[in-house]
Amino acid sequence: MQKQIKAMVEKYREKMIWTPDKVLFGKYEHWVDLWENFEKDDVVKCDCEDFALSCCRAAFEQDLLSPDKFGLMLVSIKQTSKFDHCVAWFKPKQIVWIADNTSRRPYYKFSDMVHTAIQHNTYETPQDWFETVV
Repeated sequence: MQKQIKAMVEKYREKMIWTPDKVLFGKYEHWVDLWENFEKDDVVKCDCEDFALSCCRAAFEQDLLSPDKFGLMLVSIKQTSKFDHCVAWFKPKQIVWIADNTSRRPYYKFSDMVHTAIQHNTYETPQDWFETVV
Protein backbone atom coordinates (compact mmCIF):
# COMPACT_ATOMS: atom_id res chain seq x y z
CA MET A 1 0.00 0.00 0.00
CA GLN A 2 2.78 2.45 0.96
CA LYS A 3 4.61 1.77 -2.32
CA GLN A 4 1.40 2.26 -4.31
CA ILE A 5 0.76 5.65 -2.73
CA LYS A 6 4.35 6.76 -3.29
CA ALA A 7 4.26 5.62 -6.93
CA MET A 8 0.97 7.47 -7.52
CA VAL A 9 2.28 10.71 -5.97
CA GLU A 10 5.52 10.54 -7.96
CA LYS A 11 3.62 9.81 -11.20
CA TYR A 12 1.30 12.78 -10.62
CA ARG A 13 4.25 15.05 -9.79
CA GLU A 14 6.00 14.11 -13.04
CA LYS A 15 2.88 15.00 -15.02
CA MET A 16 2.23 18.29 -13.25
CA ILE A 17 3.08 21.69 -14.69
CA TRP A 18 2.49 24.31 -12.02
CA THR A 19 0.12 26.93 -13.36
CA PRO A 20 -1.61 29.56 -11.20
CA ASP A 21 -5.39 29.59 -10.90
CA LYS A 22 -5.46 33.13 -12.29
CA VAL A 23 -4.08 31.82 -15.60
CA LEU A 24 -6.24 28.67 -15.71
CA PHE A 25 -9.55 29.98 -14.35
CA GLY A 26 -9.24 33.77 -14.21
CA LYS A 27 -9.60 33.67 -10.41
CA TYR A 28 -7.11 34.12 -7.59
CA GLU A 29 -8.15 30.81 -6.02
CA HIS A 30 -10.07 27.92 -7.55
CA TRP A 31 -9.91 24.35 -6.18
CA VAL A 32 -10.51 21.59 -8.70
CA ASP A 33 -10.18 17.81 -8.58
CA LEU A 34 -8.09 16.72 -11.58
CA TRP A 35 -7.80 13.04 -10.65
CA GLU A 36 -9.15 11.83 -14.00
CA ASN A 37 -6.76 14.15 -15.85
CA PHE A 38 -3.78 12.79 -13.92
CA GLU A 39 -4.87 9.25 -14.77
CA LYS A 40 -5.28 9.78 -18.54
CA ASP A 41 -3.24 12.82 -19.62
CA ASP A 42 0.52 13.15 -20.08
CA VAL A 43 0.60 16.72 -18.73
CA VAL A 44 -1.69 18.36 -16.18
CA LYS A 45 -1.65 22.10 -15.52
CA CYS A 46 -2.60 22.92 -11.94
CA ASP A 47 -1.41 24.38 -8.66
CA CYS A 48 -0.71 22.92 -5.22
CA GLU A 49 -4.24 22.41 -3.93
CA ASP A 50 -5.36 20.76 -7.17
CA PHE A 51 -2.37 18.40 -6.96
CA ALA A 52 -3.07 17.57 -3.30
CA LEU A 53 -6.81 17.14 -3.86
CA SER A 54 -6.17 14.86 -6.83
CA CYS A 55 -3.76 12.70 -4.80
CA CYS A 56 -6.43 12.28 -2.11
CA ARG A 57 -9.07 11.44 -4.71
CA ALA A 58 -6.75 8.81 -6.22
CA ALA A 59 -6.23 7.21 -2.79
CA PHE A 60 -10.01 7.03 -2.40
CA GLU A 61 -10.84 5.84 -5.93
CA GLN A 62 -8.07 3.23 -5.97
CA ASP A 63 -9.11 2.07 -2.49
CA LEU A 64 -5.57 2.56 -1.16
CA LEU A 65 -6.64 3.90 2.25
CA SER A 66 -9.82 4.51 4.19
CA PRO A 67 -10.94 8.18 4.13
CA ASP A 68 -9.85 8.74 7.74
CA LYS A 69 -6.24 7.93 6.74
CA PHE A 70 -5.66 10.84 4.32
CA GLY A 71 -6.59 14.48 3.85
CA LEU A 72 -5.48 17.98 2.92
CA MET A 73 -3.33 20.32 4.97
CA LEU A 74 -2.84 24.04 4.48
CA VAL A 75 0.67 25.16 5.39
CA SER A 76 2.68 28.34 5.41
CA ILE A 77 5.90 28.28 3.41
CA LYS A 78 6.35 32.05 3.43
CA GLN A 79 6.46 34.21 6.51
CA THR A 80 4.40 36.90 4.79
CA SER A 81 1.09 35.04 4.93
CA LYS A 82 -0.55 32.53 7.23
CA PHE A 83 -1.43 29.72 4.82
CA ASP A 84 -0.06 29.82 1.29
CA HIS A 85 0.43 26.20 0.28
CA CYS A 86 -1.56 22.98 0.28
CA VAL A 87 -0.29 19.40 0.64
CA ALA A 88 -1.94 16.02 1.00
CA TRP A 89 -1.24 13.80 4.00
CA PHE A 90 -1.46 10.01 4.17
CA LYS A 91 -1.22 7.72 7.19
CA PRO A 92 -1.01 4.14 5.93
CA LYS A 93 0.50 2.93 9.23
CA GLN A 94 1.98 4.80 12.19
CA ILE A 95 3.85 7.45 10.20
CA VAL A 96 2.19 10.39 8.42
CA TRP A 97 3.50 10.99 4.90
CA ILE A 98 3.19 14.21 2.88
CA ALA A 99 2.52 14.60 -0.85
CA ASP A 100 4.01 17.95 -1.86
CA ASN A 101 4.33 19.22 -5.42
CA THR A 102 7.07 21.74 -4.49
CA SER A 103 9.58 19.26 -3.10
CA ARG A 104 12.33 17.44 -4.98
CA ARG A 105 11.02 14.40 -3.09
CA PRO A 106 7.27 14.73 -3.61
CA TYR A 107 6.49 12.10 -0.94
CA TYR A 108 8.18 12.38 2.46
CA LYS A 109 7.62 11.90 6.19
CA PHE A 110 5.63 14.55 8.04
CA SER A 111 8.41 14.79 10.65
CA ASP A 112 10.78 16.00 7.90
CA MET A 113 8.31 18.75 7.02
CA VAL A 114 7.95 19.85 10.66
CA HIS A 115 11.72 20.03 11.11
CA THR A 116 12.19 22.03 7.91
CA ALA A 117 9.34 24.45 8.65
CA ILE A 118 10.47 25.19 12.16
CA GLN A 119 14.15 25.44 11.21
CA HIS A 120 13.74 27.72 8.17
CA ASN A 121 10.66 29.76 9.01
CA THR A 122 11.19 30.29 12.74
CA TYR A 123 7.80 28.89 13.68
CA GLU A 124 7.75 27.81 17.29
CA THR A 125 5.32 24.90 16.96
CA PRO A 126 3.80 22.97 14.05
CA GLN A 127 0.39 24.46 14.93
CA ASP A 128 1.74 27.87 13.93
CA TRP A 129 2.11 26.87 10.30
CA PHE A 130 -0.43 24.19 9.42
CA GLU A 131 -4.15 23.65 9.49
CA THR A 132 -5.89 20.42 8.56
CA VAL A 133 -8.68 20.82 6.03
CA VAL A 134 -11.64 18.50 6.49
